[in-house]
Amino acid sequence: MEKIKIILVDDNHSFRVEIKALLSDSDDIVIIGEASDGKELFTKIEDLQPDIIIMDTSLHGMSGIEITKKLYMDRPDIKVLILSKYNNEEFIINSMKAGARGFLPKTSSGNKILEAINSIKNGDLYFRQDIE
Repeated sequence: MEKIKIILVDDNHSFRVEIKALLSDSDDIVIIGEASDGKELFTKIEDLQPDIIIMDTSLHGMSGIEITKKLYMDRPDIKVLILSKYNNEEFIINSMKAGARGFLPKTSSGNKILEAINSIKNGDLYFRQDIE
């Protein structure tokens, strides 16, 4: 089985390291790149060809929701999972409207993140029900 190729996008380097550690035990996933903002992501995306981008909503320059919308319009083959410290209905709805395939709070367990990644890879949506 081919591994799910992921790019992590978050302006917090420590958080990217934490997510890589959470996902490192999975045989089905490979982290192929990282970016701290949209500009860096868009310079890497063509060369790396990710299946899924795991992205924060709060980034310098373009927000994660704006980046998701651009990706959805230009590269619908790349799926986006939003991981955000904002866990309210407005952020989730805006993420969905922008084209995100999933949304989880940053406090989610590694198992929940893996579950979301696999759901998204299989063509499903993944939005937690326990929002504020």
